[in-house]
Amino acid sequence: MHTGSHGRARPGSARGVPDTVRTFSRGRSPNSRRWWVGCSLAALLWLCPAGGQPADPAVPTEVSPAHQTGIELTSPTQRTLKQLADGSIQWHKAFLQENREGAEAEVKGLLANGEKLGFERLPDLNLAALARAVEAAQANDFPRASWALDAAEQLDPGRPETSFARAAVHRLEGSYVKAFVASLRGYGRLFSLPVDRSLWFANGILWLFYALLAAGGFLVLLLIGVRGRDVALDLADSMPRVLPRWLGWVVVVALLAVPLLLPHGLIWFLLIWTVVLWAYCSLSERVVLALILLLAGTVPFVVSWQRERVTLALSPPVRAINALAEGRLYGRLFTDLGVLRSVLPSSPVVHQVIGDVHRTLGQWELARSTYLDLLEAEPDNAGVLIDLGVYFYRQDDFGRAASYFKKAAEADPNSALAFFNLSQAFSSAYLFDDSQDALRQAQQIQGEAVGRWIQEATTAEVRPVEGGVARLGEIEQELLKLGGGEVAEAGLPVLRRWLPLLVAFGVILMAVALHLARRSGGLTSPDFGPSSGGAGDLLLRVLVPGLPSVREGAGVTAYLALVPPVALVLLPFANAWGFSIPWGFDPGGSLPRLLTTLGLVVYLLVRLMQQRRAEG
Repeated sequence: MHTGSHGRARPGSARGVPDTVRTFSRGRSPNSRRWWVGCSLAALLWLCPAGGQPADPAVPTEVSPAHQTGIELTSPTQRTLKQLADGSIQWHKAFLQENREGAEAEVKGLLANGEKLGFERLPDLNLAALARAVEAAQANDFPRASWALDAAEQLDPGRPETSFARAAVHRLEGSYVKAFVASLRGYGRLFSLPVDRSLWFANGILWLFYALLAAGGFLVLLLIGVRGRDVALDLADSMPRVLPRWLGWVVVVALLAVPLLLPHGLIWFLLIWTVVLWAYCSLSERVVLALILLLAGTVPFVVSWQRERVTLALSPPVRAINALAEGRLYGRLFTDLGVLRSVLPSSPVVHQVIGDVHRTLGQWELARSTYLDLLEAEPDNAGVLIDLGVYFYRQDDFGRAASYFKKAAEADPNSALAFFNLSQAFSSAYLFDDSQDALRQAQQIQGEAVGRWIQEATTAEVRPVEGGVARLGEIEQELLKLGGGEVAEAGLPVLRRWLPLLVAFGVILMAVALHLARRSGGLTSPDFGPSSGGAGDLLLRVLVPGLPSVREGAGVTAYLALVPPVALVLLPFANAWGFSIPWGFDPGGSLPRLLTTLGLVVYLLVRLMQQRRAEG
């Protein structure tokens, strides 16, 4: 178990993604847990431009240039970021001095400063606390490790890495049941995070494809074991009579075994045997073999599709927007937003995202300027109109606020928020009848949400809308278009992509042709039927799934019997063959190995009972 492992998508960059996006989508792989401590502090310190002194009230607020931080930051925002960095240092000091009360006070201060910026989660500080927790556990200081874990949970609630670190602490403590439960909770938390969920889904798709293909390979091996002797005898008998018998056998062995010595030899071995076995298979076995070959031919398309999705999900622009949606302030957030703005400088969606960021940070003047510019390109953008209305409402200009809310309601008649904010603006302007009418319209559209907004109106009388973040799909499409989509140079990449499918069809055609050519040549007829009993044969049928069905010529049943155990065996290797999830704390492979072991034991026990029942 180790911390600080940022993975990356192993298969490489996807086509159709801009070079800038590909460049910054690479992960990091530090060598020790201590890296996270320094990295987290440095990230926050780096976020804060030099200076950060209180501004003179008589002087306009200073704004940092975008090229320094990726996005313009006002001096109040810079001061708050500086306070975050200072607070993180003070928390580490309190932790090292075993001052729990001081550390808890610093956590509260960090969260308060995060809320000033509109962010509820501080993932870098969460990972730094996890590193300290594991270090304390390794030193057998489990109470201190426990309150470091509690601090990490507060700094970024619901993060999978927190559960994985807690599992590591429990293992060091010797509480293996608690460690198992914490690991399960960590994997369960994956589904609440868009990027991690996307990577988990991509790995799951690849794992399923590899399991289906591997099960098909094992099916061919079983067919070789059951009918390989008949194939070899018939091939030897078909050799020209002028050749000595021994030379005929040499040719047969060379034909069937030498492919193993070639590059990717096992694949060629299985393909050749599929061709020669075709005539000795039942109809259901031929159908299964054909489907497996076609499945193998589609793998490049699946891998390319998943690679494109993963590369995009790990790119700085998409990572930044997901962080905004989740309320996470990480070290490179503003730089990643700068990448987004640089690769899509003319995109209205990006302008709305930048405006939303300014609003979230409390930089309302910058947000207003951005929104007004955006209205020239999208005059009916309801989200922008709502946010401008919120700006003027905060300025106590209720008339202009109501005007913008009314325009938003006209642009999107199904926006309950537009009507709710309009009712609030009318109420503040003492237009109570108009306020009640607008409120009724909002309740007709989304009554439950309006009731919740009314209860929360003491803290926020009008509510903005995260319109830019909600358009993430549009940004992804623009990034793909910017990269030119699927590019083929001189036809070679296209041919390479379709080659496996062409090979699959070629193998099927050769198998059918060979079958027809030798149909009247006196082939040995395969003997389909149950095998003789006995303790040894019972054990063989239990330990080799699919063997009884292959003997009976039941291809579909044999294949379905092979898929579960093969999938379980491949489970611990799912991440190694797929895409690395950028864990802040690596969960390790103990849980997948445990699930594989338990799954295989249960599967074999079920098979044993089935075979005994069949004999009885």
